[in-house]
Amino acid sequence: MLATIFDGLNTYLGNFIGEFLGELAVSMFFLLTAFTWLRSSQRARWIGWIGVVTAVLGLIGMFRNVTVVVAPIAAVNNYLLPLFMIILGVALVRWRGSDAASGQVL
Repeated sequence: MLATIFDGLNTYLGNFIGEFLGELAVSMFFLLTAFTWLRSSQRARWIGWIGVVTAVLGLIGMFRNVTVVVAPIAAVNNYLLPLFMIILGVALVRWRGSDAASGQVL
């Protein structure tokens, strides 16, 4: 009986609540990062748009535990997430910080 209760709580709290909230937080972070990237005139806008697409697909794909209809979107998003993180990381490494040096407030 204890194993059944554990399995039920693990499925509910772990899969549905934990994964859902974690993916919501990651997708919102990507969305806010992409919006910030798009607001800057000195950065490549295509990077921001890739972030927006990745975040929106992530917000849709996080419902994969609720319905299998979004499973293909979640599968595509599993490739876009690391791709966007690599692109954003390379862009941030190459960024010279001219906004911060000029004293502009973001």
